[in-house]
Amino acid sequence: MKTLIIDTASKNLYVILLDKDTIYKQVVMDSQLTHSVILNQTVGEVLQYAKITLDQVDTFAVNVGVGSFTGIRVAISTVKGYNFALNKKLIEVNSLTTLAYTKQGRVNCLYDAGKGYYFACYDKSTVIIKPTLIKETQAKEYLKEENTVVFDPMVDYSQQIINQVKDKIALKQFSETLTPLYIRVCQAEEERKKNEFCST
Repeated sequence: MKTLIIDTASKNLYVILLDKDTIYKQVVMDSQLTHSVILNQTVGEVLQYAKITLDQVDTFAVNVGVGSFTGIRVAISTVKGYNFALNKKLIEVNSLTTLAYTKQGRVNCLYDAGKGYYFACYDKSTVIIKPTLIKETQAKEYLKEENTVVFDPMVDYSQQIINQVKDKIALKQFSETLTPLYIRVCQAEEERKKNEFCST
């Protein structure tokens, strides 16, 4: 099975192709402002290096969140475009679950949300506490525990993403569609609601 993984949920761009035991990948660190510009080109380069075409891919895996609202939309819309004609299997990857693959056993996973932190607790892919938004004071309490991991944009999480996808394939955890993991509304929606409140 050939699986194409796309992750643009953070500042970093991941394009990874799994072909049995062979891995082809490109990771572009700190490329958030150009995700939409370079994604298709990067996918093309990875496929060319692997000497296959897009229609030969069996499964598309996409990070649906948490992370940048724009980045999440870029990846999902791109893969939906690919899949419109190709009708391949789909896998949803989760940023917080990716963090859970950095340690053994139960892991508290934190992702800076700007105002507070996205939080979830996993034992690998097993959900113990569902993704939610917590306050910074709560995050500080979790940081006192050894089994807590905080997302670091300077770290290459390729192997953790790959391991997560492999487990989902083994368990046949495919998705009918790709649904963004939005734990809170985007900034534009927050501003709209604030303006509506002020005008009443």
